[in-house]
Amino acid sequence: MVPPYDAAKFPNRWWKLKANGPVRTLTAHIGKDTYTHIHYDSDQARVITVREAARLQSFPDGFVFAGTMNPAFRQIGNAVPPLLAHQLALAIADSLQKALRPGIEDSVYNSLEVA
Repeated sequence: MVPPYDAAKFPNRWWKLKANGPVRTLTAHIGKDTYTHIHYDSDQARVITVREAARLQSFPDGFVFAGTMNPAFRQIGNAVPPLLAHQLALAIADSLQKALRPGIEDSVYNSLEVA
């Protein structure tokens, strides 16, 4: 597959995923610039799908995106990945619990489960 532009002028735009490697950040404009995320399987020679992009961002397979392909890519690129959002929520809840319960020792508090 050959990029539709001079790859030397745009070294960060033509990027093939690695089967077992980290993935570049998905941006909101991935729908317009999909050559930044090319499927790792050379036999397929294609850019990733909306569902694959959603999986890379940790969205569950049943999650529904509104609109057609480009709006869906924009929603995925603009979103905080759900697993990251969950961990942030736990950390914020932990901080709030500690702030609201002064005097409780950390060892006692750490034995409580934050949901």
